[in-house]
Amino acid sequence: VWNKKNQYLVPPIKNWMNTINTIAPCGMNCALCYAFQDRKKPCSGCRSKMAEVRKNCRNCLILSCDKKEYYCFECSIFPCRRLKSLDARYRIKYGMSMLENLIFIKEKGEKHFQIAQNQKYTCLDCGNLRTVHYKYCFNCKQENNHINKWLIMIRKLNKTEFHQAVA
Repeated sequence: VWNKKNQYLVPPIKNWMNTINTIAPCGMNCALCYAFQDRKKPCSGCRSKMAEVRKNCRNCLILSCDKKEYYCFECSIFPCRRLKSLDARYRIKYGMSMLENLIFIKEKGEKHFQIAQNQKYTCLDCGNLRTVHYKYCFNCKQENNHINKWLIMIRKLNKTEFHQAVA
C-alpha cells in the first residue's frame, strides 16, 4: 500500500484495510458500479492507479478529501454532510447504504465486505455480479427481483422516517 508521499505502508493487520482497490473511500463497491461493468469503456475503480478512471470519480470530493487516509470512517466528522447526502441518494434510488457499507468494513474488514457484497449482488440466473444502478443484470438482462422488493419497501418510507434513519 502506497501513501500520497509514495511511501510504502503496511496495511493494519486488523481487518487488512486498503488491500482491495475496488472499494471506494465512501463505501461504494466499484465492482457493482455500471461504469466498472461497462464493456465498451470500463472504469477500473476510483482508486485505480493502473487504468482509466471515469471523470466523475476523478473529480469526486469524497475521494479527494484529505481528512481520511483510506475510508471516510477514519475522519473525525464521520459521517459528513456530503457522505450523508450520497448515502440518502443511494438508499432511495438503489437500496444501498454507503454508511452501512462503511460500518461493515470498519467492523469486519474489506475481505468480509467483499464476500458479503458478492453474495448479495450475484445474479441468481447467470452467476455474474450485478450493478446496483440498474434493475437488471448486465450479462443476462434478468430483473433482480429479490433486490427490487427491498427497494420498494425503502421507497415507501415517508421523508420523516427516512431522514430519521439516515441521521
